[in-house]
Amino acid sequence: MSKLQKILAGIVAVCALFFGFVVVRLGAAPNDDSVKLAKISHENYAHVGKEAYKEAYPLEYNSYMKNNQGGESPTGYGGSDPGKSYIEMQPEIKENFKGYKFSVQYDVARGHTWAGVDQLNSQRIPPQKGNCIVCKGSWMYDKWYKESGWDFASLPFEPLPVKRTIKNYKIS
Repeated sequence: MSKLQKILAGIVAVCALFFGFVVVRLGAAPNDDSVKLAKISHENYAHVGKEAYKEAYPLEYNSYMKNNQGGESPTGYGGSDPGKSYIEMQPEIKENFKGYKFSVQYDVARGHTWAGVDQLNSQRIPPQKGNCIVCKGSWMYDKWYKESGWDFASLPFEPLPVKRTIKNYKIS
C-alpha cells in the first residue's frame, strides 16, 4: 500500500468513525421531556402582552423585566436611563442623517420594555408614519397587519391605534 493510499484510508476511517458516532448519538438521544410548552391564550390578543408569559415562563419573564431597572448596563450598552443621545455624542449624525427623522432625535436604545414609551415620546412625531411601530412590538402582525394589511404603515402615526395601545401600556 502506498503512502497516499494509507492517508486516504485514514481519512475515510476518521470520517466513518465521526459520522458513525453522529448517527448513533442521534438514534440513542433520549426523549427530552424536561421542556414543557405552556399554552398561552390568544383571546383578546393576550398572547402579545407580557403578562401572558409571567406564569408560563417565569425565568424569561423576570429576565425581560430587568429592562426596567434603572442605571448603566453592566454590558456596556445603553442601560435603561432615558436621554442619552447619539446626536450629542456624535454631532456628525445631524449632518449625515439630514432629511431623515434620525437627524431630529436619535437616542440610545433602552430595552424592549421601553420601546413603545420611547416611540410615543419621540420628537420625530407628528410627521412620523406608522411604519416605525413595526420594530416595536408584536401587535404589528397579530393585530394591525391581520386587520388592514400594510395600510397602517403608510398612515400618520398620530391617529393609529398604535398610540392608544402604547399609552395604555404599563411598565411594572
